[in-house]
Amino acid sequence: MNTTKIFTLPIAIVLLLCISTTQAQTKYLDSINELIKAAKTDTLRILQTVVKNERLKQINLDRAQIAAEKNLVAARAINFQNGELQILLNLSGIYTTKGNYQAAEEVLIIADSLANLMKDNKKLTNIYSAQGILYGTQGQYEKSNEYFKKQIQILEKSGDSNSLGRSYSNLAIGYQMQGDYAQTLFYQQKALRIQEAQNNEVSQAYLLMNMGNTFENLQDTLKAQKFFLKGIELSKKNEIKNVELYGYSNLASLFSTQNKWQKSFDYASLAADLAQKMGDESIEAASLAKAAEALLNLGKVDRAEKMANDALILAEKASQPLVIYQALANKGKILTKVNKFSKAVPVLERAINMLDNIENYNLNTSETYANLSICYENLGRYDNALSVFKISSKIKDSIQADENIKKTTELSLTYEFEKKEALAQAEQDKRDALSERTKMRQFYLILGLGILLLLGTGIALILFRNNKQKQKANLLLKRQKLKVESTLNELKTTQAQLIQSEKMASLGELTAGIAHEIQNPLNFVNNFAEVSSEMVDEIAFELKKENISEANDILYDVKQNLK
Repeated sequence: MNTTKIFTLPIAIVLLLCISTTQAQTKYLDSINELIKAAKTDTLRILQTVVKNERLKQINLDRAQIAAEKNLVAARAINFQNGELQILLNLSGIYTTKGNYQAAEEVLIIADSLANLMKDNKKLTNIYSAQGILYGTQGQYEKSNEYFKKQIQILEKSGDSNSLGRSYSNLAIGYQMQGDYAQTLFYQQKALRIQEAQNNEVSQAYLLMNMGNTFENLQDTLKAQKFFLKGIELSKKNEIKNVELYGYSNLASLFSTQNKWQKSFDYASLAADLAQKMGDESIEAASLAKAAEALLNLGKVDRAEKMANDALILAEKASQPLVIYQALANKGKILTKVNKFSKAVPVLERAINMLDNIENYNLNTSETYANLSICYENLGRYDNALSVFKISSKIKDSIQADENIKKTTELSLTYEFEKKEALAQAEQDKRDALSERTKMRQFYLILGLGILLLLGTGIALILFRNNKQKQKANLLLKRQKLKVESTLNELKTTQAQLIQSEKMASLGELTAGIAHEIQNPLNFVNNFAEVSSEMVDEIAFELKKENISEANDILYDVKQNLK
């Protein structure tokens, strides 16, 4: 066994299976069923069924498998190669998830032949992705990454950003499993930028779960928890049951590393229940194993042992080496803790044998060897105990040496990632500030226009009122002018009559006394007429100056003189 390279075991490697996106699963399936019923051709009906199965496999794998195999028969019956190719890709994902790797590989070989025959690069990239998932699920990450890189090379040339985001995410998982966290975060951030630009919440839910795994491996538990919870939130919003499942499983593992055993048990139980409903035996087995470990640490030994047995049965049924190893190692640890050393030995030996099929080792691996050493020692097999203990120590020392390197890398990675987050936040703050300033400008502009409008309205009202008052004053002046002119005319008439009377008197043979008596009133009238004429002129002068009050006073004097 090669222990020169020690890798950190991820919490949910089945996240590699996250290549399809789903939204509002139940409602969507209902709408697809209507479209299938309404399909007018066999080819359209087959393609609609493929779409339905992509959604269905997120809910129940057994139902999805039955429907896909039936659809494959229908496609081959009419020689519909495009439909057959898509069904084969669908089946490869179902077989891989259920641990039937041989069946998955067989359908991918057929799919590869069809894609090359059809010369369809798009379908070829999907096959590379499926092959990457198949080998990644089996723990063969080098081979898995080779296929994802092939897929990315084609997608980058074609500019298919939607598929490219998922491929970056899948490749990141391969690097994560190998402990290369620099490359992991590099590709996860590339994927996240694409998905955020597209506002693709479904793909983000998958990716956030993987990024949570990365930060947990970097021992940043706060960020890991934040990403897991956000992923669960988006998965519930969009009804993505498998991502919700992975989130519960991941949180169970996260809380176990913090010795928060009750929380670990609660989330592991949620994951196990949901996995059972979905028919995902591998995740159900892994979740039961985590729940069993939590029960052991909560002092509930009998329940822990029974649950560990159930987890192992399901893991063997799922046929995934890593899940089987986890179930065996966990059961062996429980048996060791309760001093059932004879029962623990074959379980732990089998767990160690499973490591030959897995490329990564971690502290959990060291602990498995240590538990086996304890069992050997208590059974009197000291040579075996010493040999196994040395292997455990070697793995642990190697991990600790790698931990020193990793911690240095962590500081750099955390700094770079947080720096990018800070820059992104600063840019967002700048945009928000600009938007706020624009809003304030608009507010003040509208406010200024409103004030100007109010001022304009006020001025207009004042001018209108003044104009009305001016019109009233002018009308009054005109009336008074007409009255003065009428009075003047009356005075002139009186004067003319007096003059006529004077003329008549001069013609008569009147006595000097009578003439004298007539002359006195005439002089009075003449004087009065002259004074009245001057007063009228003064009234006219005051009216020109619009001095209405003075004109009224003079007019009053004229009137008094007439009495």
